[in-house]
Amino acid sequence: MAISSGKKYRGVLSLYNDAKQFGMIESLEELPQEFNAKKTIFVHRTNFVTGTKTDQIEPGVICEFEIGVPYKIGRKPQCVRVKILDTREAGAAELQQAADVVELLGGAQ
Repeated sequence: MAISSGKKYRGVLSLYNDAKQFGMIESLEELPQEFNAKKTIFVHRTNFVTGTKTDQIEPGVICEFEIGVPYKIGRKPQCVRVKILDTREAGAAELQQAADVVELLGGAQ
């Protein structure tokens, strides 16, 4: 399975369980072929860049990430080097896509 070599993707944190420290990012871009057209990818708290505060990690935020090796054998790759973007870094189209994802999920919790 090929893993991206530093390619950055953007997505929306669509789910996050603070107690278990993991969630899912809904990609705003096409992911590599091994995802079979699925756009959701696993993320763990430890894969957010240094300095990310816990209160910043909430559904609806736009993230930039790379794809890393699976966290367990037999699993799909996961998000690594995840950076939460502020609204100045995210484009208008990405902000609208993020709003659409949050609306589909019934609003950020």
